Amino acid sequence: MGIAAAKSKTTTSAQGELEQLLDTSAQSAARGALLGQMIDMGWQLLLAVLGPILLGVWVDGRTGRSPMFSLAGFTLAMVISSYLIYREYQSIQRSTESSKNTKGHA
Repeated sequence: MGIAAAKSKTTTSAQGELEQLLDTSAQSAARGALLGQMIDMGWQLLLAVLGPILLGVWVDGRTGRSPMFSLAGFTLAMVISSYLIYREYQSIQRSTESSKNTKGHA
């Protein structure tokens, strides 16, 4: 009986270590995914803000109507940025909901 108890204790200990490793691995994967999303969002916002503003400055220089097109570019940049942030928020909400649904069924 002592051997069976020792095997059971060893198995339980090994299972606990395995679960801990899997949790750590899942956390690392989640951090990596979050970092990737943050970098992607940063590039999108950078281009969404700089593109219209620089285009507006360039058009102002060509037409001599400073700051009309620069301000229009800035306004367009804010609209595009707001849309990108809203879209990312919706994506996070969907993934959170699907995560809750998956955990609820498990």
